Formats: sequence, C-alpha cells, structure tokens
Amino acid sequence: MAVLRVTIADDSEFMRLALKRILETQNRLEIVGMASDGDEAVAQVRELKPDVAILDIKMPKISGIEAAHQIVADNPETGILILSAYEETQYFTELLKSGATGKGYLLKSSLADVDALIRVIEAVAKGDTVLDPAIAQQMAEAASD
Repeated sequence: MAVLRVTIADDSEFMRLALKRILETQNRLEIVGMASDGDEAVAQVRELKPDVAILDIKMPKISGIEAAHQIVADNPETGILILSAYEETQYFTELLKSGATGKGYLLKSSLADVDALIRVIEAVAKGDTVLDPAIAQQMAEAASD
C-alpha cells in the first residue's frame, strides 16, 4: 500500500502532537499538516490535498463537522476521520449529511489500540465508512425501540 498523507486538526496541542507522534511511527503514514482550528484544517486540506483529514469535533472558528462538509465539497477524494469525546449519535448523523463515503467517527476513548486506528485511517482513505462500536451499538438499540 502507498504511503497515506494525513492532516491532523485538533484545538488541543497535546492531542495534535500525541497523534502525530503515534502516527509517525507507521511507515505507511506521513503527517503533512497540523491545524488548531476548523478554518485552518479546511485551508490546509485545500493546499496539501491529504488522503485523510483527522478532525476533532469541537474546534474554534468552525466545528470538525462543518470543516468535514467544506473539505468534502472541495476535495471529495479526501477521507474524513472525526475523533471525538462525544458519544451522541447526532454527530455521526450530521457527518453523513455530506455523504457516507470515506467517513469515520471514532471516540477518543477507543484510541488505546493503535493498530485499530491505523486500520480506520486506511479504511476511510479507500472510501469505507467506519463507526465506533459504542456509537453503532447506540444506533442499533435506538432503531429497535
């Protein structure tokens, strides 16, 4: 598999640097951009054209969801991975409003497994849709009510 180019956007410098350090250990990933807010993320993706944009959900200026919509409108080939502390299913539903192809939504609490994170990055890069198991469970339970 070719090296995947990744941009990381999170308003927490700690989270940006931690993700960068984790992902840089993978020879099949290259971190090409780091952004601290949604506007900066959108601008970087326009300029750098990464394979995947990893976005926090709550960021200054515009949210990760709004940034995702703008990124998909400008660069539909860029996969989107939202990393969030929020388990509410409405965030995932909102993310899908710009289409499901190449979208992922993972809870930050699920990041303990680096291999799983890499698999999700690779999956959204090739156009798959990935949902954190805890959110999928909530959606299944809500659908069966």
